Amino acid sequence: RKNLEIQKEKIAKCDIYRLHNSYVKNFPLALGSDECLRKIFLKTDIVHVHFGIITPFSYKAIEIALSMKKPVLVTFHCMLGNVKNICKLFLPIAKWEKQGAVLTCVSKKLQKQINDTFGVHSYVLENAIDTKFWAKNVDHKDEISLDDNRFNNEYDKNSHSINSLYKDVIANSNDEKTIVKICASMRLNWRKRPLQLVKVFNAINKNMPENKMFILRIFGDGNLKFLLK
Repeated sequence: RKNLEIQKEKIAKCDIYRLHNSYVKNFPLALGSDECLRKIFLKTDIVHVHFGIITPFSYKAIEIALSMKKPVLVTFHCMLGNVKNICKLFLPIAKWEKQGAVLTCVSKKLQKQINDTFGVHSYVLENAIDTKFWAKNVDHKDEISLDDNRFNNEYDKNSHSINSLYKDVIANSNDEKTIVKICASMRLNWRKRPLQLVKVFNAINKNMPENKMFILRIFGDGNLKFLLK
């Protein structure tokens, strides 16, 4: 299609295809991309699609991959919120599961919502960052690796709230003064809740000893940038 621009580049030994539509610039619709997706999927062993609430391009990619009998992994990122019932009517999530797609979610809260809304069985991709591993003066001889079958059970058993978990990271330090720098990268809009993140870290620091504290650095751009400043 003349209106479809395809750019290919290699990043970390991976082929990256960018599809741009000249009619709807920077919108993830990619009109006329069916043929291009089929050509890409012919060279692909597994298709992993990241799915949001309004993602017409992802929807198309799932349909095409399933029609080609490719193994498909779908990861949901967004809570359905007030549009849950609308999504239930128009999104064929249950059909994709019956056709063989494996459904995953980025949190247990989202997993419950997806399962309850669409009557499916999804899995949770747990956060692979173990804050205890990065804590100072901790013996890691009994550390459970991500490849260990015990990891998921231990992860659930040792999970903490954000407040207590961050306090554990520096409370065990013997340094006279401990400063932990946290970097967060995100879109600075209401959906990503950067203001709430600032409030959480303020609350954490208020509960810390005077010689121990966190410094939060937020990187990003968006319509809340002026409020954060």
